[in-house]
This record gives sequence, structure tokens and C-alpha cells, in this order.
Amino acid sequence: QQGEAFDCFALLRPTSPFRTAATIRRAWDQFSADSAVDSLRAVEKCTEHPGKMWVIRGHRLLPLLPFGPASQPWHSTPYQALPEVYIQNASLEIARTRVVMQGRTIAGETVMPFLTDAAEGSTSTTNRIGCSPSTCSRRARPCCPSWVGRRFQ
Repeated sequence: QQGEAFDCFALLRPTSPFRTAATIRRAWDQFSADSAVDSLRAVEKCTEHPGKMWVIRGHRLLPLLPFGPASQPWHSTPYQALPEVYIQNASLEIARTRVVMQGRTIAGETVMPFLTDAAEGSTSTTNRIGCSPSTCSRRARPCCPSWVGRRFQ
């Protein structure tokens, strides 16, 4: 409407306050180097594998993802033996404007992963037990599990 046309856009949500300018530049460099992708989405390796998740139907518990061999379904497989799975986080997204105009989505069909480091892309500024990257360390909050201090350093 103002006479300007843009090839790309970025979504930088305020729910990721530990994202830095260097994070944004790193994402832009990766995205702009590959013209075949529609978008880039920040992801991190999930800590709770969907293969170990369940749904309740009536009085029965059913695996969310009924994958794996019958001899050892995913819900009975050690986490380390499961395929790596990533979860999108609120850190950032970059996409080509044509994707929105033509497909009416912000992701498109070809999505590039952007692996975030430590707290820069944490799925939330406060995890489920109330520890936050800005306040948590094993010394300051001994109630936090040992992985929290490592994750947010």
C-alpha cells in the first residue's frame, strides 16, 4: 500500500528475549544462501519425544505415534535409540513474501531448519518447573534439575 515491495520478511517474537543480533544474522545468512527454500524456522532438539506420548480414549491409553517394530514400539524404546525429533520454538522465522501471497501460509512447502543454541531459541523463557534462563543456576536455585543450568548457560 505504501509502494514498497519486499522479497522476504522475518517474525521475531518477544517470547525469545535471549535471541541476539548475531542469531538473526546467522539465520539470515543460512536462509539467503539457499534460494530453493520457502522459509526458515528456528528449532531445537525436543527433550520429550513424541514417540513416548499418549492419548486417552475412554478408559484406554493409546500411543500418540504408533511407530516402531511390533517387538519394541517407540513408547518402549530408550530415548537415545529413537530418531532425533525437533520442536519449533518462538525464536524466529524468515520467509519469502511470495509464499504468503501465493500459498497463504508463512511456512510454504520447503522449510529450512535453523538450529538455535542454548537459550537463544528456548521454547519458553520459563520452563515447566519455573526456572528461567535469566535466573536459574544450580547454585542459585538448587531445586532445578541439573540440566537446567547447562541448558541456559
